[in-house]
Amino acid sequence: MQEEKLKKAIEEWDAVIHENFHKGMINGASLATSETTSILDKFSMWLLVGVGGTAALIIANIDKITPYTGIIGFKCIVLFLCMSAVFGFLSKYFSIVVHSSVAVSIRMAQISTEELKNTRKTVRPEMR
Repeated sequence: MQEEKLKKAIEEWDAVIHENFHKGMINGASLATSETTSILDKFSMWLLVGVGGTAALIIANIDKITPYTGIIGFKCIVLFLCMSAVFGFLSKYFSIVVHSSVAVSIRMAQISTEELKNTRKTVRPEMR
């Protein structure tokens, strides 16, 4: 009877350890992948600048472009440029969201580590 309780407790403890390990791995992987967002943010910004430059050139030379593309083709070009600009702005928005969440996660980890150290000092003074 005692052996069964002990075995069950060990299995539960093992499950908790595995769950914490997997959560830690997922958290670490998500933070590591989110570090690449700064590179993607710069790339997105350059694409957005390119779209703006292209739109300015096309609008400035509308009289020279419409004979080749026609009015419908020109409208399609403007539509695609507008869609590209909207997606560029969405990319910037989500980049801000990711940067702020990463900063919050890192700061929370620092604060929780400090609090854990303080708690250990108060609970077990011999650990100093």
